Amino acid sequence: MAEEFTFNPFTANFDAVQNIDGALIFQGTISIASDFPTTADVKNGWVYFTTADVTDDDPTKTNTGQDFQSKDEIAWNGTNWAVMGNTKDVDYISFDTTYTPTGSEPTGTSYYDSENKTMSTVLENGVIGQWFEEDFHAGQNDTGDTLLNGTVATYAGSIGNSGQIRIANTIASAGENPILTIGIITADISDGARGKITTRGNVRGIQTDGANYSETWTEGEILYKSSTIAGGLTNVPPEAPIPAIPLAVVISAHATNGTLFIRPTFPQSLTMLTDVNGTPLTTSGQLLEWNQTEGYFDFTANINDYARLDGTNQPFTGDLSTNENIILVAGKKVYLDSNSYFTKNGTMLELWVNGELNADWGTPNSASGAPIGLLLSLTYN
Repeated sequence: MAEEFTFNPFTANFDAVQNIDGALIFQGTISIASDFPTTADVKNGWVYFTTADVTDDDPTKTNTGQDFQSKDEIAWNGTNWAVMGNTKDVDYISFDTTYTPTGSEPTGTSYYDSENKTMSTVLENGVIGQWFEEDFHAGQNDTGDTLLNGTVATYAGSIGNSGQIRIANTIASAGENPILTIGIITADISDGARGKITTRGNVRGIQTDGANYSETWTEGEILYKSSTIAGGLTNVPPEAPIPAIPLAVVISAHATNGTLFIRPTFPQSLTMLTDVNGTPLTTSGQLLEWNQTEGYFDFTANINDYARLDGTNQPFTGDLSTNENIILVAGKKVYLDSNSYFTKNGTMLELWVNGELNADWGTPNSASGAPIGLLLSLTYN
C-alpha cells in the first residue's frame, strides 16, 4: 500500500511524502505544460507550485498526461509527480450541528453550539464565547486578591505601552466617571493574571438571586454597580451624587446557576452634555443659562442673584400688595421676567429692562423705596 502523506500548513512541513528521500526543495511555479522539467532535468524532492490547471505532456515520464489543478503542490519522487496538497480557497467549512459539548474541549476549540444556535470557541480559563452574541475585553488583575466571576470590573490603569489595561473591583462613588466601569468578570482572575470581562452578552453559572448581597433578585430586574460593596451589584439604584450605572438584567435568578445579560449603560451628568459649557460648579445656587450667541448652556447665573429678601435678608414669600414692602440688599435682584429685574441702589430701586436702566418707571415710595402700584398681586412661592 502506498504511503500516505499530508502537508501541514501550520508548520510548513510535509509529514510524510511518498518515495522521497532527503529534503524537499522548492523550485518554482508551473503555469503551462512547457514549464514542466524533463526527467533528466528534475531531481528527487524538487517541489513545484501550479498556478493554473495544467497537464504534464512530457513523454519521458511514466505518468505522461497527468492533470493538475491550479494551486497544487507537487513533488518529484524519481519516477512521477506526487500531489502533496492544494492551497486553493476553501468554499466553506461545515460543522456538526448535532455536536454536544463535553465540557472538556481544549482551549482554542471551536464548534457549533446547538443550545445557543451559534458557533462557540473555548478561551483561556474555561471561558466559552458564543460568536456574534457576546463581546469580551481582557484585563489584568494586580490588586493582590482574586477577582471573582460575576463581579464588576472597573478600569484601574494601563500597563506601560503594552496596550493592556488593569482592572479592579471598586464601588460606585460620587465624582467617578461611569465610563471607567467596563463590565462583568466572566471567570475568576487570580492576582497577576489576565482574564475576560463580558461587555455584552450572557454570564452564566453564577449566583443571581441576590442573597450574596443581602437582596432578593427576580427575573427581569435591572442591576447596578454597588455603592457599598466593591465589585458588587445591587437592584437599588444609588442616589445622586453617586451615579446609578446599569450593568445587567437578571435572565435567570438562581442560587448557583443563574444567568445575567450584560450591557453596561453609562449615565451622564449635566456637565457632560454636548451643549453645556464647562464653567465649574463651585457655588450653591448656580443655574443653567442659555447663551444664544455661543450656542450652549452654561452655569454662569446664580439663583441667589434673583432672590427677593425681606427685612431679615431671607427670601420673601406671600402676596405682594401696595401696603407690603420689599427690602433688597445691595447687589440682589428681584427678577420680573427674562428681560427685566429691579435692584437696590442706595435707597432707591432701579428697574432694568433688556440690560438698560429705565429711569421713568414710576414714582418711588419714600418709606419703602418700592414703586407705587408695582407688583400688585404678584405671588412669590
